[in-house]
Amino acid sequence: MKRSLLAAVLALSPLAEADFIGLYGGLTYWDAELAGTVGASLDVAKRRSDQLAIPDFAVRNTEADGSYWLWAAFEHPIPLLPNIRAEYLVSEHSGTSQPCPTGEFDTDILFDESQCIVIEKLGDRKVTELVTTTLNLDVVDLTAYYEVLDNWVSLDLGLTVRMLQGDFIEDLPLRSVFGVSASTCSDGGGTSAAGSACILPAKQKVTPIDFVLPLLYAKAEAELPFTGFYASALAQGISDGDNSMKEVRAELGYTADITPLLEIGATLGYRYSDMNTKDLKGIFTEDAKLSGLTAGFFVHF
Repeated sequence: MKRSLLAAVLALSPLAEADFIGLYGGLTYWDAELAGTVGASLDVAKRRSDQLAIPDFAVRNTEADGSYWLWAAFEHPIPLLPNIRAEYLVSEHSGTSQPCPTGEFDTDILFDESQCIVIEKLGDRKVTELVTTTLNLDVVDLTAYYEVLDNWVSLDLGLTVRMLQGDFIEDLPLRSVFGVSASTCSDGGGTSAAGSACILPAKQKVTPIDFVLPLLYAKAEAELPFTGFYASALAQGISDGDNSMKEVRAELGYTADITPLLEIGATLGYRYSDMNTKDLKGIFTEDAKLSGLTAGFFVHF
């Protein structure tokens, strides 16, 4: 199927080549909300073994610290040679979980893990505390595409190489657990104290994010003739059964001619990204989503 798609693009591209060389560049702000679950694959496996829930971003109480992307594109009239688009996204999120209800600490009862985080099990005790979570994500997209249609209605098809880098960080404070033996405390990395207390030291768990994915790329755009207004939709995605990523964007835009060689424009839209991985370079994600409204501007030479 992929070979057939590529063949169709190559066959049609000479019919829709750009009339002139064009250079585009822009900046877009993304009011992105984070949902779903991200974690280290080994931690997820241990939590499942201990029959503990995997905390999602709602329980972690994360909020966006800011997301934006810079992009540039180069189009040309040379047959068979693809056009190029590059994009750099920065997305940062952080938050601190809520405490478990009073009286539930250090007891082996059923916690409501949709409201607070059970960090780990120590013997038959469940350890709870506030957890501060930080997700830093840098994403670079390099896309090669062909213009299959290029008129008032345009269609681009191509391939994106997406590079994701960042850190998933959990800051765990000093914890005290009662009712465990000295050997169990030691095995869990703690220090026994007076009154049968086990003191677990504060620590920071950092899970690096660093991998590359190929994505199929498609973009359609329709202009409202002689007005400067247009609507566009972009889709990217891939799936191999165990791991998948998909993304869709929709925008309304307006362009204005400043000089015969310069256009400027503005956009309003919506962007949605979704990722599921079982164990991709040590990363587990389940319905990990970034979604929200976008606003941007661009120039065209």
